[in-house]
Amino acid sequence: LSLSITDAPVDNALEVMVQFDGVELNPANGDPITIIYNQPKRIDLLALTGGVTEFLLENESLPAGRYTWIRLQVDEANSYIDVGAGQEPLRIPSGAQTGLKLNRGFTVAENGSVAFTIDFDLRKSVHNAPGSGFHLRPTLRITEESVTGALAGSVDPTLIASKCAGSDNGGV
Repeated sequence: LSLSITDAPVDNALEVMVQFDGVELNPANGDPITIIYNQPKRIDLLALTGGVTEFLLENESLPAGRYTWIRLQVDEANSYIDVGAGQEPLRIPSGAQTGLKLNRGFTVAENGSVAFTIDFDLRKSVHNAPGSGFHLRPTLRITEESVTGALAGSVDPTLIASKCAGSDNGGV
């Protein structure tokens, strides 16, 4: 199993640092499997935009079979946000007790592999609660890398000019 993380940015923040201590996986038939990192992974989620990812697991060997969920273990005490006035605590409700749970099943085939990317949408996930500071209530999306892709391109400026000429939007 390979598990990466990426992000859609949040406005007005310089850093959104989250410390991950490990990953827990729940096989459909059996006890949860917990993978604790030798060294915690402190990741600035704002650095993970535009297709940039960071591995949480890379080619981790797992028993073949069906898994029902993934849980990211986070350390709230070592997570913070910087909105320009220095580091402020980033509260992660239930983060210390239950982590960040992704309820998406997947299957690891015998002698096979599977890779996922977890996308944090920080615009929807970070909340400034007056009187209690910043909270991370993650809006997470997990996608299988073998079925996703990227689209890039450009539009010919003359095409835009010809289609917008004479429109009510000032030609733009």
